[in-house]
Amino acid sequence: MSTTVLAVTVVVNQKTSCPTVYVGWCSYDNLVVTAATSRLTALDTPVTVVVMQSIQDRVAHLRRLSGRTAGGLSVAVGLSRGMIRLIEIGARQNVEAATVAAIAAGTGASADWLLTGRGEPPTEEEVRAALDGAPNE
Repeated sequence: MSTTVLAVTVVVNQKTSCPTVYVGWCSYDNLVVTAATSRLTALDTPVTVVVMQSIQDRVAHLRRLSGRTAGGLSVAVGLSRGMIRLIEIGARQNVEAATVAAIAAGTGASADWLLTGRGEPPTEEEVRAALDGAPNE
């Protein structure tokens, strides 16, 4: 089986020094993830692998980084309470531009990354800083 990876990003968490490998918008199998992480694991460094192929995956990732519930993140970025959850479960396949813009602005992510997976995902620190002071449920 041939594998194409369009984006592999390694981000090192400054607090824990734990690298996270982001594989975005690609066809993949275990060999790609193994190849992407083998250099890091050879250094006896714990590695987190996050595969994000869709906007649903990327929104769920932002929510986890935020430390908020789906309803809490929805409220924080100015959306209706259930919108983040609807996106995460795939009930909103065609997410409106205004919704993408609100999520991007509210979390510090780029709209391009949210839509396509291209570019750098925001770090946990960036997401939490962007949400600092925003309402929470």
